[in-house]
Amino acid sequence: MYAKVALLCLVAAVAVARPDKRPPPPPVGYEYAAPDSSASGETHEGMPFDFGYVVKDDDSDLDFGHSSNSDGRLTTGEYRVALPDSRTLIVRYTVDRLGGYQPTVEYEGEAQYPEPQSSNRRASSSAAPAQSYSAPSPAVQRPSSLYGAPN
Repeated sequence: MYAKVALLCLVAAVAVARPDKRPPPPPVGYEYAAPDSSASGETHEGMPFDFGYVVKDDDSDLDFGHSSNSDGRLTTGEYRVALPDSRTLIVRYTVDRLGGYQPTVEYEGEAQYPEPQSSNRRASSSAAPAQSYSAPSPAVQRPSSLYGAPN
């Protein structure tokens, strides 16, 4: 009975302590107005740049690079990637404010694919496989006890 009365008093105290007003709005200095949509439409030129990099690692068969330069209005560049079929993909591009990104894609070299190991793959499903596999031996070991027998 006392628990019910204590709970009822607690709920009443929480309801009375709740503020009925919302917090005041932030000071006027923190307000932000959206930019005026009737701006002059003025655009600024970009910054000139010139960069490039090349990665060539024969151990991991990595071969790619990228170079690009800009005078602030027109950006030109190219990137190249060695493909797994022994060709090189070359993308040359231009970018400007009116035309956007305009790439041209080229491939250098001729695609080469390795010959399949056996040309008679679908001839017969009843033929014995070239290799036979056996079930693996179980590798389960009983754990060794680190503790001695109980006294």
